[in-house]
Amino acid sequence: MLIKNYLISETNQYIIREFNNNPIKQRQSDGYFDTTTMCQATGKLFADYSCLSL
Repeated sequence: MLIKNYLISETNQYIIREFNNNPIKQRQSDGYFDTTTMCQATGKLFADYSCLSL
């Protein structure tokens, strides 16, 4: 698993992070990650994660 920061967008609204060679957006204001893209990068469904208790 590779997690790497590589670019801040020109508008400074999103930080683009790299996860398994896939760009994942993170909103700078509140830290929100694009979970759809993250799930696609790992080959899993969101339901696989949402059923886990925290």
